[in-house]
Amino acid sequence: MIVARPPGGARAARSDTLPGRHGGRRRIVGAGAAEGPAREEARGGHRESPAPRPSRPLRRLAGLTVLVVDDDPGSLDYFEMALMMVGATVATATTAEAALGLVRERRPDVVVSDIAMPGHDGYWLVAQIRRLPEPLCRVPVLATTAYGRSHPRERALETGFVDHLPKPVEPDQLLDAVARAAGRA
Repeated sequence: MIVARPPGGARAARSDTLPGRHGGRRRIVGAGAAEGPAREEARGGHRESPAPRPSRPLRRLAGLTVLVVDDDPGSLDYFEMALMMVGATVATATTAEAALGLVRERRPDVVVSDIAMPGHDGYWLVAQIRRLPEPLCRVPVLATTAYGRSHPRERALETGFVDHLPKPVEPDQLLDAVARAAGRA
């Protein structure tokens, strides 16, 4: 178990590594009893699961580390499985605050973040990432949102996202956007 202080807070965070589904490993990080049920999950290892299948092979993502941030477990699993199927290493977070900690810790090649999340949103996350020291401040961040009209593409790009993907996102669309963001298109 790892105990650490969350960014900007005095409460301790707790981290346990547990066996994950389908042979992977999951690291569950909770904020402690004072902050309630918010948690982020970082998963590693290979697993084979039914997942959205891309229509063409995209092994060009092999070796990339992608952080996926979404408060919706279904979206999180969908993105994670699509990315893992083409060789990416995927870490996940359900809050912007947890994601910021994982950016510092895991140094992902690309971040895929939902915009509308409880607490701090994706706009807050991208602003915080852009304030980090080099080279972390340059990590490409892709915006995803189910609210396309209330979170327009222009606003997302102006605030520091490198692309905007309205949900539902097709696997090929996600994988192509991640490859472009990582310079592997």
